[in-house]
Amino acid sequence: MKTIITILFALFVITSCTQPVSNETRALLTEASAEDEGMSDERLNRIDVMLTEALAQNQIPGAVALVARNGKIVYYKAFGMADNEANRSL
Repeated sequence: MKTIITILFALFVITSCTQPVSNETRALLTEASAEDEGMSDERLNRIDVMLTEALAQNQIPGAVALVARNGKIVYYKAFGMADNEANRSL
């Protein structure tokens, strides 16, 4: 009896892990203001300063920053270049 329960449990775990995830069940992120989601614009602007300094010091060629809270995008910006050698911007 113990063996049968173990086998049934293993089959349940295997089949539940292999089910495809539908795109319809995934929630899409929407945009909102930082203040509406309880975040500070001033603090989010620190990301601008940090990434701009990193670009100026040639630490990174470019970056994309995204901050989401409660399923809503409150900050999204691209900085620098996607490819310096090809002179392709983000």
